[in-house]
Amino acid sequence: MQEKRSDPVRGRGSVLLFSGVFFLFAAIAVIGYVSANPHACYGAGDCVHYTAMTEAFRAWTPTTIPFPFNTRVLAPFLASLFPYEITDSFLILNLICVILFLVFLALIIWELELGSVDYLLIGLWFLLHPSGFPTYYANPKLVDPLAYAIFALVILCYIKNWRFFLVISLIAGLLTKQTFLVLALLITLADLMFSSKVRFAKDFDCDAKRNFCFFVGIEKRTVYFLIGLYFAIYLTLDFLKAVEKEAFPLPFYPAPSSLGTIIHFLKESLREPFRIIVWFGSIFSATGFFLVYVYPAKRALQFALKSKVAFFLFIGSLAFLVLGLLGGSDMTRIIFNGNLLILLFVSLLAKAGTFSKTFHFAAVTLSAAMMLLYTHFFPTAFEYAYYVGHDVSGISIFLMIMSLFSLMLVFARHHLLDEAQ
Repeated sequence: MQEKRSDPVRGRGSVLLFSGVFFLFAAIAVIGYVSANPHACYGAGDCVHYTAMTEAFRAWTPTTIPFPFNTRVLAPFLASLFPYEITDSFLILNLICVILFLVFLALIIWELELGSVDYLLIGLWFLLHPSGFPTYYANPKLVDPLAYAIFALVILCYIKNWRFFLVISLIAGLLTKQTFLVLALLITLADLMFSSKVRFAKDFDCDAKRNFCFFVGIEKRTVYFLIGLYFAIYLTLDFLKAVEKEAFPLPFYPAPSSLGTIIHFLKESLREPFRIIVWFGSIFSATGFFLVYVYPAKRALQFALKSKVAFFLFIGSLAFLVLGLLGGSDMTRIIFNGNLLILLFVSLLAKAGTFSKTFHFAAVTLSAAMMLLYTHFFPTAFEYAYYVGHDVSGISIFLMIMSLFSLMLVFARHHLLDEAQ
């Protein structure tokens, strides 16, 4: 019998390190939310609609709310359960969501056999980044902190293959934000690709031929899971239709759909190509030097195809980058919604040795420095400045600086790889 070797990642020291990092994060979160100084909520801001929904839940009376806010019912409902003023209720809910996010993130890092350093880097990115949790100190009456917590739970359930809890968490996500439909599609794609007995045409065997009518040899348990998943999604969307009709009817009809909005901004991007440049700026703002990490793309794709989890993280990263282009004037926030997928994939690439630890440290340090300086140079997201006033000077300067750093990192990476070889 072979002696089982101890896994250094699973040792007592790692548990202590993870616990120490978690309590550091928890302290940062508590200090941030206790010292929060929320802005007034008025006008056409998203917070106005969530405030109205929370008041409606407390009074249990119908209220007209525009799409898509009227389908994001979970956060306002949970906030309505706290016996405090609405702003304070959202602050408490958001703090709970941050703590849950940090717990789920620690479990994800543990399951992927990454280290406490990865936990530290990813956690700080969400806790300190101007588009991360600090956004919700100033504007707490939003659904994003809850969405981040559920997002992390979905990823954890997918990695652990807890399919029942995965479905439940996706349902909770759909009650929070439509983004979780994208996650369901990504999960479907990854499961279909990695559960099939047929891997490309060359692997077409006799067993698959006999099973052709059963989804070309896809494992039955995967088929049953996907049937159950989409039945649950159908019931959830049907429930949201009833909510829209009875509790939060639209103020006018017809209302723009999510698909219609995406198509509109796709046409706008093609009509006005400078929006694509703004989109690249948003990618740098939200993810740091992700594009440098995955260069060359062939190597990243080869790594992604090695496992279902890596493939899921990879296609999820690409999906949220594309959604940023198709999301209008909220590019950075939309891309940031998928940042957990992006940062986890980068961490796996680092673990696999596709680039050196020196490069990883340099890239993360430069990314963090640029992102923390971002609010100094741009008090508001520059995509808003562009959409409102078509001001391109700030975007051009930012992109020039980020491109210069990217080129430096690409050259440094190749130099370090050459030295390693």
